[in-house]
Amino acid sequence: MLRFYGSDLKAIVTESITTDKSVVLAKDHGVYLMVDGGEQRDDGRVRHLAYADGCHPDLDPEWVSMARILVGGDSFEERIPLTEGGIVDIITKPYQLSIMLKAQRLAMFITGWQNCVPVAEYRHLTDRINVMAQAHFTACRSQKELKSWRMMAQRLLVDVAVVGCKRAKADDHHCFLIACRQLQKQFERVTTEGVIQAVAI
Repeated sequence: MLRFYGSDLKAIVTESITTDKSVVLAKDHGVYLMVDGGEQRDDGRVRHLAYADGCHPDLDPEWVSMARILVGGDSFEERIPLTEGGIVDIITKPYQLSIMLKAQRLAMFITGWQNCVPVAEYRHLTDRINVMAQAHFTACRSQKELKSWRMMAQRLLVDVAVVGCKRAKADDHHCFLIACRQLQKQFERVTTEGVIQAVAI
């Protein structure tokens, strides 16, 4: 799960509206949002960039490994289909943009810090996600159990999209994001009928 928020996100969305250009998710030197063909500084660099949590090359020493875990190793650009309502929410409210990458498409959630939790609860939630992705998943012995697990995992993934922790350390955020990614990967392996799909190599 990629998370974007704050003044940088607002600047991107505002520029997108005023120039009538698309917002693009990119991965090369960092993972970030920008406006397609956006405004440039005098030195030729893009004026507005909004980096994903844990993926800022100037602020996150481990951004390369984090980006590889969250979005893979290849560079890419993908347009983000923001809705009018989502744009208004991002500009006028302290809302974040959470993006989950799937094999065929982007699954996007636009959320506010509606559930800002203490550090201890944040860590507990990370543990809960890991247990769901590992122990609960491997304990399933039938299609019925896997189908039930998939439904619970889906609810948990939606729930964690609205979770934030302002006092958490960088390591806490990294562990949380990695746990979410692992749960998402397991979730994508199971069909709605409770059948485990082969993992593409």
